[in-house]
Amino acid sequence: MSDALREAAGQWHNQCYQLKRTTGFYERGVYIRAETDLTWQSGNVQPASQAAIERLPEGSRKDGAITIFTHADLRTAASPNDVADRIVYQGVEYEVGGEEKWPSHSRYTCTKVGQ
Repeated sequence: MSDALREAAGQWHNQCYQLKRTTGFYERGVYIRAETDLTWQSGNVQPASQAAIERLPEGSRKDGAITIFTHADLRTAASPNDVADRIVYQGVEYEVGGEEKWPSHSRYTCTKVGQ
């Protein structure tokens, strides 16, 4: 991770996390996964509130959810034709499940993968 990214994260009380984005395409109605890109991002990461967890689809409501406030544009589980982004934070992998877009940044609720 670059020193500039670490400095920016500390300046805004943000934490660094890894973004795993899987790309792919549809062929004859079947989604074919291509590559997975892994990049560093920064944002304010907090435990998700119960209200944020309740806004997720019922099958996605799991213990261990986090909320990320960030300028990054993340893909959610509800994104059509896309695979939801995965976040690796403090060694734990999460799937981006819900979003609220605001003029200056967005809030994403992410649930643990593999519970």
